[in-house]
Amino acid sequence: MTVPPYAIAFVIMLLASYSSDHLKERGYHIAALMGVAAIAYALLATLPEDKLGGKYACVCIAVAYVYAT
Repeated sequence: MTVPPYAIAFVIMLLASYSSDHLKERGYHIAALMGVAAIAYALLATLPEDKLGGKYACVCIAVAYVYAT
């Protein structure tokens, strides 16, 4: 259960790194990644306890995007 967030983070990190270096806009990429992570954390905090699949998806997204920044 701990591998998918980091596997997703690896792919997102590669894509964000390539894009930010190519466009030379590192700050915008960091802001966008942190915005997505903030939304995932907000969803994680507000989802009901019985929605474990949704909570796990939010954890995967949040960990991946924070790690990619």
